Amino acid sequence: MLLSTIFFISLISFFLIFHSPGEMARLIFMEKAHTHYATDADVAAFAKEHGLNVSAVEMYFRWVRHICRGDLGNSLITGESVLLLIHRALPKTLGLTFIAFVFQLLFGFGFGFYGAYRPRGFADKISEYWGILSLSLPPYWLALLLLWFCTVCLKWTFVLGYHGFVSLWVPGFLLGVLGAGGMMRLMKSKTSLILKEGYIEYAVACGISKHHLLFGHVFKNALPSVLAYLTQSFIGLLGGSVLIEKIFSIPGIGLLAFRALEVKDIFLLSGIILYLAIFASIVNLLSDCWCMKLDRRSENALYQR
Repeated sequence: MLLSTIFFISLISFFLIFHSPGEMARLIFMEKAHTHYATDADVAAFAKEHGLNVSAVEMYFRWVRHICRGDLGNSLITGESVLLLIHRALPKTLGLTFIAFVFQLLFGFGFGFYGAYRPRGFADKISEYWGILSLSLPPYWLALLLLWFCTVCLKWTFVLGYHGFVSLWVPGFLLGVLGAGGMMRLMKSKTSLILKEGYIEYAVACGISKHHLLFGHVFKNALPSVLAYLTQSFIGLLGGSVLIEKIFSIPGIGLLAFRALEVKDIFLLSGIILYLAIFASIVNLLSDCWCMKLDRRSENALYQR
């Protein structure tokens, strides 16, 4: 399933980019020549020189042959290796994703878990209200508002652009807090259901301490569902930070893909999508294996299928 998923992602994404609006050879020629006009003769000569005058099927299989040799091709704009461009931009995106993931885990787990343990308390109200607001507020509006507040009011110039790891904290915080709403709701609902189980009441009657009850029984049984959600959330953060990187001018994978999309650099954009698809598939596979170790029922269901 892993190999077939990666294959179909590469196939669909490549053909969608190829057939998207705009003449690829013309857009790339105008970008490289820094002009807003190109004659048909110049475009035809450029397309023939770079192999862009072939069909989508031929171009795709030519690209696949390069992939089989461990080469994602070269960017049609800069001529640099796609792998080199990805590896240059990937640390910024991974850093932003990691910071967002940590904030999401802290807020989502803390308020959701404690809100279920203390109903109608402060954490319960926060998880309820923010769980709805985080799904309703536009992320780009919050990003622009936060950028204005940090640069104009607080005079934090390091927020705009990339000036090291410190530039990733503010956009990472925004992504993490927005993603924490869904985890709050999941953690709260799952924990509330587990607290109503009969074995929890029996454990309380036996006099088990609160710490052992919460982390030895409740959290342990809620962990598989939370782990599955965190995996999908991590993958979403990794591929969904395009808009945030564009607004905060962070030279990561998202901004690189956005620029490739503007000029229809098919090899660079398809290479980014394929690279992220492989990365996400491996993370998802490891998460499934871990969930099977935590919950033997999922392993038995897999064997039954």
